Order: sequence, then structure tokens, then C-alpha cells
Amino acid sequence: RGPEPLEMLMLDYPSSAGCAGITGQWQALTALYRAGKVRSVAVSNFAAAQLSCLFSAEGEGGAVVPPVANQMRFYVGHTGVDLGLNARHGIVVQAYSPLGNGALASDPLLAAIGRAHGKSAAQVALRYILQKNVTVATQSTSQVHLAEDAAL
Repeated sequence: RGPEPLEMLMLDYPSSAGCAGITGQWQALTALYRAGKVRSVAVSNFAAAQLSCLFSAEGEGGAVVPPVANQMRFYVGHTGVDLGLNARHGIVVQAYSPLGNGALASDPLLAAIGRAHGKSAAQVALRYILQKNVTVATQSTSQVHLAEDAAL
């Protein structure tokens, strides 16, 4: 018995070689998926044009394997992501840097909204993302902040 398959393999940022580069990379990832080496495949920072490249690619075995997730920069004030396109293809959008590299944790407007509801500015910012049906990837070295992130 060999090693367990990887849980997810993510293509991080679209190829600068255009559609041909994207489809070539995606075919390589989906070949690993079809071979049972990975349980799921995902992308990061793929806008509509890059997703179109993926969906137009025919790989071995015919049908295109859609990504399970598209990890993108998404936070209050930075929401230029086509959520509908991702949803129509069953792709979960995951927000990285959901607090705008930390700046939103002390945003005065978010802090005021938070005070009115017994929450922090960071919690308001994270809740906003969740209410857009986007998942979040958070990190912290503080147990207090991690607990706060989970108590939305």
C-alpha cells in the first residue's frame, strides 16, 4: 500500500503563458486527481478569463474536472470577485487576507458596527465575508484572536 493521497492540490496563480499554459497546468493536476494521487484540485487567484480557460480544456478522460475552490483576495472594500461565476460551477471561493492584511481589525467603521453588536471589528469583517457565501482562511499566533475568529 502506498502513501495516502494528498487532500488538495492547488494551482497557485494563473500561468503567464496564457490559456495554453493554464490548460496545460490544469491537465497535469487533474491527471493526478484521476490517478487517485489527490482527493481534490483547486485554484488560486483565477478570474473569469482564467476559469474560462480551465473549462474549455479537454483532458484525458474527457470532461474537465472543475476546481473545488478558488482562493482569492476578498475582504470588506476589496470584493471584485465574480462570486456568481464560481457558484455556477460549484466552486467554493475562499478569502485569503480576510482582514486586509490586518488593517480591518482596527477599522473605525467596523469597530463601531461591532460595538453595537458586541463584536470586534475583525469579527464584523469576517461575518461580512461569510454572509457573501465565501469561506475564510485566517491565521494568528494569538489563541485569543483565533477564538474570536471562530465566535462570529
